[in-house]
Amino acid sequence: MSTFVTTKSYHEVKKNGKVIDKKMLDAAYDGNKAIIDSYDNNKAHRFEFSKQDIQQMMEKYLSNRSNKFTRSRKPRRRRTRVQRRRRTRVQRPRRRSRSRR
Repeated sequence: MSTFVTTKSYHEVKKNGKVIDKKMLDAAYDGNKAIIDSYDNNKAHRFEFSKQDIQQMMEKYLSNRSNKFTRSRKPRRRRTRVQRRRRTRVQRPRRRSRSRR
């Protein structure tokens, strides 16, 4: 079974050489099932979600996001820069090399 998304995180806070806060997260998703293991100050949790569970959780977020883009917008006014006349480069006469003098 191959995984689409895998992530791991480990966070540790030390004071005077002693660990005072430790957090860990390990998550994997294979397209059908997501497994999330977390550890926070000596408490371990394991969450397992099916594809349908994830879709239900994300449904509200995705529906609000799609509505945001479907509203009609005022067309943006195009800003144009004022074109300045280009300077023409003045050519200087060539200097003769010192060996020819």
